[in-house]
Amino acid sequence: MIPTGFIEVTSLIDGKRFLIRVDSIDAVYENDETNVKYGSKPACTTIVYGNSDVDVAEPYDDVLNMMWKSDL
Repeated sequence: MIPTGFIEVTSLIDGKRFLIRVDSIDAVYENDETNVKYGSKPACTTIVYGNSDVDVAEPYDDVLNMMWKSDL
């Protein structure tokens, strides 16, 4: 069970699931698939928190819904 005030997301880099405290999230961005020098980066959601950011596999709308539900 996920504690109140947290969301569980999947890192795009290593596929590991982790918790982020909702009140530490500064911004959420939706990214399209992009070409990079080593291939292509799939569509993802970027979560900015503290002095860091992370690309997650969950769609933008799902992240927003999880954030909203975490405070119920």
